[in-house]
Amino acid sequence: MTKPFEASSIPFNYPMCLNESCSQSSTCLHQLAMQNSSDSLETCVILNPKLLAKTKESCTFYRSNKKSEYAKGMTEMLNELPHRITKTFRNALINHFSSRTFYRIRSGERLISPKEQQEIATLLNNCGINKTPSYDSYVMEYDW
Repeated sequence: MTKPFEASSIPFNYPMCLNESCSQSSTCLHQLAMQNSSDSLETCVILNPKLLAKTKESCTFYRSNKKSEYAKGMTEMLNELPHRITKTFRNALINHFSSRTFYRIRSGERLISPKEQQEIATLLNNCGINKTPSYDSYVMEYDW
């Protein structure tokens, strides 16, 4: 079997699923994390098997193994905005994400999920800029 990702890429304490009979197990990150976990892993977090046994059709914990487009960095976007808008937009981002998270997002230290990209677009629109946000770069990642 080809591993879809390395065990080292699984986030720390990511919940793993033991339900191999699930109809979605072949594409679920929780199940694939279990299958690809390291043999040296002494302890792990698992989803409650009793709760999963009650799940008949679609699992509420399901996470697709399809990668999503994450944005990385937003320094260029901030530099392109007029100064009076930049200050308002920056404050809106800090209020929405927190100061620490804003600076990590701006520098590209923390990736911006597709959902957060939509939230940023809404904040930009609320500041009077009716254009699609542009980010420094994009990467394809799993939506853990």
